[in-house]
Amino acid sequence: MEEDEANLQSFLRWAAALGISDSPISDCSSSSCLGHTLSVSHFPEAGGRGLAAARGIRKGELILRVPKAALVTSDCLISSDQKLSAALGKYPLLSSTQIDDAIWTAEKAVHKGKMEWEEATPVMCELNLRSQLMTFNAWLWASATISSRTMHIPWDTAGCLCPVGDFFNYAPPEEGERTGNSIDELLDASTDRLTDAGFDEGVASYCFYAKRNYGKGDQ
Repeated sequence: MEEDEANLQSFLRWAAALGISDSPISDCSSSSCLGHTLSVSHFPEAGGRGLAAARGIRKGELILRVPKAALVTSDCLISSDQKLSAALGKYPLLSSTQIDDAIWTAEKAVHKGKMEWEEATPVMCELNLRSQLMTFNAWLWASATISSRTMHIPWDTAGCLCPVGDFFNYAPPEEGERTGNSIDELLDASTDRLTDAGFDEGVASYCFYAKRNYGKGDQ
């Protein structure tokens, strides 16, 4: 437990150094990227760890900002890792690891996962990954982790991983609630402010906004 807490605090310091912040004014020298608006908490009925309001929050308020440079995309990984780039260059027809259709049945999903794993195995061999990371079960875990946390960005169809932003736990939309993820679709007609999340070119950051009013401690 103490080790987990130490790892979490180290991660939050790392995120703050990248400019990730729940404050209108980011401070890269801060010991944590959270504390002004949000805090890490535990919600057993909602899957465990998540983000809670550290104070009262109004609907439409900016609650988290993740700079573009902090987003993890396929392009940035390939451009920063020559070994990965070279390995992928040998297998240009390798299919995307994202699950494109959320309506797959369990059998089709497993079959699709095996096909992707088999296609990716030569690349993993090129990268000299440890044997425990090359098993089919490890592939399923990695694929599920990425597909469940990937967020939409306009310049990469594979999406991105958003540090700290993926701490949010999401409930299914209620009847009649908008579910689009483009900037235009997320605009609230009455406040002209974003009420969910999306990449904002104006500030070059992935921005998260409160969908409703929250009291301190609310998930």
